[in-house]
Amino acid sequence: MPSARSAPAANLESPRADPICPGGARTFGAMVAFAFDEVPRSGSAYPASAAQPTVSDLNWTAGETVPNLVVVKTGTGGEVNLYNYAGSVDVIADEVGYYM
Repeated sequence: MPSARSAPAANLESPRADPICPGGARTFGAMVAFAFDEVPRSGSAYPASAAQPTVSDLNWTAGETVPNLVVVKTGTGGEVNLYNYAGSVDVIADEVGYYM
């Protein structure tokens, strides 16, 4: 999955035209990093068809690049959402696998 810049308090839409996981995948695993941030913040990963969670998967301070392994149930079309709670930040997601 390519990296992209996330706007303040927005879901990141992947520049890929195809879903990250193949059809039938139930869970997605990725190493996600938020980098080049402006202010302390947090981010989360969650199923595309689910409501946005009120908890975060990552928390960091300004100037840090923080990676974390996330395992997320896939939503509609095998997709997941990555959410940045404040400011602009670069998001890097590297798929490590999925469960069928």
